Amino acid sequence: MIVDLHQDLSLRLLSEGNKKFLTSSLRNDPHATYGQYGLIDQVAHKDLYQNNFKIVFGSSCALTLSHKGITVPKKPLKELLRHINAYLNLAKESNEKIEIVTSFKNYEDFKKTQINILLSIEGLYCLEEDNYKFIIDNVYGLGVRSIGPFWNLKNNLGGSGDSNYGLTLLGKKIVEYLNEKNIIIDGSHASKKSLSEILTFSKKSIIVSHALSKSIYNHFRNLEDGQIKKISNLGGLIGICFVAEFTGGNNLDLLIKHIKYFAKVGSINSIAIGSDFGTMFDSHLIQGLENVNKISFLENSLRKAGFKNSEIEKILWKNALNFLKANLR
Repeated sequence: MIVDLHQDLSLRLLSEGNKKFLTSSLRNDPHATYGQYGLIDQVAHKDLYQNNFKIVFGSSCALTLSHKGITVPKKPLKELLRHINAYLNLAKESNEKIEIVTSFKNYEDFKKTQINILLSIEGLYCLEEDNYKFIIDNVYGLGVRSIGPFWNLKNNLGGSGDSNYGLTLLGKKIVEYLNEKNIIIDGSHASKKSLSEILTFSKKSIIVSHALSKSIYNHFRNLEDGQIKKISNLGGLIGICFVAEFTGGNNLDLLIKHIKYFAKVGSINSIAIGSDFGTMFDSHLIQGLENVNKISFLENSLRKAGFKNSEIEKILWKNALNFLKANLR
């Protein structure tokens, strides 16, 4: 069983039985060019199933891709709901092959399902002081169980990306409210100060769904040693990202170096998979890990690097499953 903490599948997860739905959903979207770049192929339903991907965090990121680059849409809430509904419709039309996971209580049920999606949000661009509880309550009602407040573009909640800002007052309130709702907080894309404050203010363990080590490669999206230790000490998870830009070079050996470092500085028990499949072009991903069909290369490389079978199991699924058992209620 492989659990992936970060796949950006919104409007992209494609199975043989859902081609018609996906095509009709994107027909009127001038920016819907995902299929041209192999993004869909990275996360095709049949490949996820055949490679034993049992649970994936399906991310909804309400941003617009156009010739101007990535921007916040004029109606971010509408865009966010469009993404979430794409997952819901996908599950509805899958003949029970795809299910939305909302609780660990249905563990025995989702073991039987081909693919289980845990709905997540990346970047809250629609929240204000007067609406945040209403919106969070509603996306929770739709099945969302993990929220990352930030993407690299700024929002009302605090600093993101390589900025020097921390959480705003609203950002701190949202951390508190996500705890109250038992929604898993994802610290990915938060600035150094914002992530530090999330770790301070959150009363529950968090994840950083897709990142690598800053000591191995100094990229603003990577984690410092102190952050790695704190996430691990607080029972959190770090998803190993397959993006070559964060690794420091495009080869699998370098990725293994990051994993070894996480195990040394943090704990083998805090490492999981956070591929970033479905959102990065194949050329952006580590050579040999461009899609779910190649996950066995990672497993074999970990074994060759001296990881025990029990440790490899932890990285591929057991750590994430234990985290969900403790935090998904």
